[in-house]
Amino acid sequence: MSPSAALRPADLVLVASSVVCGSAGQVLLRFGARDIGTTAPLALLLEALATPFVLAGLAAYAVSSALWIVVLSRVRLAVAYPLGASNYLVVAVFATLLGEDLSPARWIGTFVIVTGVALVGAGGTDRT
Repeated sequence: MSPSAALRPADLVLVASSVVCGSAGQVLLRFGARDIGTTAPLALLLEALATPFVLAGLAAYAVSSALWIVVLSRVRLAVAYPLGASNYLVVAVFATLLGEDLSPARWIGTFVIVTGVALVGAGGTDRT
């Protein structure tokens, strides 16, 4: 099956699932990384790989990547990739809910990205 420019509801669910898993992976990695006590690259990596939050974050990324492969088999890259950028909003919301402060400029930038995502998602059929 060749990728389509048209977005079906099932495709949107796959994109959203991939974005949520990837965003959750970011948040989990952040929680795992904040308590790592070393900066030496190899020691940091070994300590990170022994941290449950980091392992959960990597697992979330693996699920996100698997879902993204399915998305790319069904939706053209020029349509799918901008929709994947909606992770900026999801991560910003997760970060805020978990106590990180985002400046007004960051929120404005995030909403500019989301507006672009909405324009791509609402766009008509692309020429092949």
